[in-house]
Amino acid sequence: MREQGKSMQPFEMDIDQDGERKTIRIQQENGVFEIIHDGRVIGALRPPGEEWQLLDYSEITRKIALFEPDLESEKKGIELHSPLVNQIVGEIENHLK
Repeated sequence: MREQGKSMQPFEMDIDQDGERKTIRIQQENGVFEIIHDGRVIGALRPPGEEWQLLDYSEITRKIALFEPDLESEKKGIELHSPLVNQIVGEIENHLK
């Protein structure tokens, strides 16, 4: 892991969500790695003491995207399930090397 105080350059990655390819952006801010889709923060990860932690929505409420139930189907939110979080963590770790 990098020394504290150093930051990672933001990067984009493609993910598969329900058979659709979507692009997310990962950026580091205040020691937290934000997951951004369509210009909205949809989640955030805290780097490990021992394990990466997906932050609870209450910890990032001011930045979290609030999706309305009547959005068009192609604008569905991204579900941050364990395999996807693990994929994102792997990419972050590669960018921190």
